[in-house]
Amino acid sequence: MTLHVGIDTGGTFTDLVAFDDETGALATGKSPSTPADPARAIFDAFEAARVDPGAAETIVLGTTVGTNALIERRGADVVFVTTAGFRDVPIVQRVDKKDPYDLQWMKPRPFVERERCLEVDERVSASGAAVRPLRDAEIDRLGTRLEDVLAAAGGTPAIALCLLFAYANPEHEKRLAASLRERFPGVRLSVSHVVAPTWREYERANTTIVDAYLKPVFSRLVERFAEGLAERGFRGALAILKSNGGQVEASAAAERSAELVRSGLAGADDHGQIGVGFAEAGAQLDAADVRQVHVQQHDIDG
Repeated sequence: MTLHVGIDTGGTFTDLVAFDDETGALATGKSPSTPADPARAIFDAFEAARVDPGAAETIVLGTTVGTNALIERRGADVVFVTTAGFRDVPIVQRVDKKDPYDLQWMKPRPFVERERCLEVDERVSASGAAVRPLRDAEIDRLGTRLEDVLAAAGGTPAIALCLLFAYANPEHEKRLAASLRERFPGVRLSVSHVVAPTWREYERANTTIVDAYLKPVFSRLVERFAEGLAERGFRGALAILKSNGGQVEASAAAERSAELVRSGLAGADDHGQIGVGFAEAGAQLDAADVRQVHVQQHDIDG
């Protein structure tokens, strides 16, 4: 028996499909989701389908847990670290808006508080040249300031590091990241040249912040799920569905959280066999017509 299992867990229901590619047997299971512990609902779905997790060769999990965490704002207490003079990038965002004549439009609320936006004295140019060096004394000064800010954080802290033009030359960011990991080993860190090595400062900063914001969410989900599978004898390959329809090994999922935000909707495409896919995440409905490669998103802002 070669058993492959696909799972989708969200804020309302958790669904499971198991396929034996030797016999063609298909089993399905459905259970109410348990947002406080999503892994519990997954194993309830295994029971509903009468499938032994230990017998599976591969398991792929798609989830709207990240989407729900963003909508409900249940992520980490993020500290944003950037080049001196650019701490307001997540707050100012961009000057354009969808409808220039909409006088009621409000900018989206960022996933970091302004008092948790810190600056470090360094500068890299758009060409990648080091205009102002990153000195050891400045790294120490930032570390001391971070200790105070992290101590005041009420929830689970995380750091989003996004230095100006780090995608062109990441050396300053690498040095600073290494120092932060050594000084704060228990704090999750997202680094822009890894998360989003591309131009446009707001988009890169916001993606890095979201990655840090969701790290504890995906970390808890994957750890609980992997532990439960091991207890049930699973020794196969475990992967998480990415927003682009690809997969990432579960062990690396928490380090690539920004790539998993639309994991739930991505499961709608079955090589063109399924025409329309829907992902309902409590406060958001996404619809995708895979044949037309067209996506619509409707948000309800809480």
